[in-house]
Amino acid sequence: MPMVEIEPSAAERSHSALTTENLRKAVDAVRTDGFVVLKDVVDPDHIDILRERVLQDVDRFVNRPDAPFNWNRGNVQQELG
Repeated sequence: MPMVEIEPSAAERSHSALTTENLRKAVDAVRTDGFVVLKDVVDPDHIDILRERVLQDVDRFVNRPDAPFNWNRGNVQQELG
């Protein structure tokens, strides 16, 4: 089964809500596949801000003086606990 992609209409975007039909499709996809793709619902400017914050975090993690014993460069991980 192909992944479910929903492209909200202009009306759905302006109301920040999916139609009943698209909401049903989204919920069914999450229940069946564990995810749904909502196309073009995130402002690219917000993605750019998130990217910068994630890259700052990566720099901080990579340069930790107290890295865990199983730390692998190129595999950013966090200890549990």
